Amino acid sequence: YCSYLWRLEHFDHNWNQVLCAPVPVSQIVLGKLTLAAAMTFLAQAWGMVLFVVGGLICGIPISTFPLDALSWLVCGVCGGIAVSAFQLLVSLVIRSFAVPVGIAMAGGVLGLGIAAKGYGYFWPYSLLSEGMSANGSDDGLSYPLFFAACAVFIVLFSVIAVMYLKKSDV
Repeated sequence: YCSYLWRLEHFDHNWNQVLCAPVPVSQIVLGKLTLAAAMTFLAQAWGMVLFVVGGLICGIPISTFPLDALSWLVCGVCGGIAVSAFQLLVSLVIRSFAVPVGIAMAGGVLGLGIAAKGYGYFWPYSLLSEGMSANGSDDGLSYPLFFAACAVFIVLFSVIAVMYLKKSDV
């Protein structure tokens, strides 16, 4: 989705039109990040709906719904936004549509390995699986460290994207 968000700007001379608009570059980047965050939330919420409906179809009563699933949702959204911030930067710099998608796939696979080794807070692609306890254990998640890592990655990649747009010739 992040590649798609920058796709229109990479065609023809659309960068000239975007950067000539009376809108600060930071608002362009943050607007794209906001759209990616909204899509991340919708995807996570839809997954939660399917989780509940799937359980009901299998005959599992709603009273046994794990309350941890709500924290998985919140942490999944935060981890997904951190990944989106990085992918927006990659998709901004690399003008191809497919290459950033490939980088995301490779980063996701590598992120699973890094999370399995216990270094998930240091790699943005690991944050999604860390936050949703994809390894099956809630014991290892440090919420303050997780949210701090998400915030650092979101701010870092957003600032780099803004600086890139301000300094580069598109």
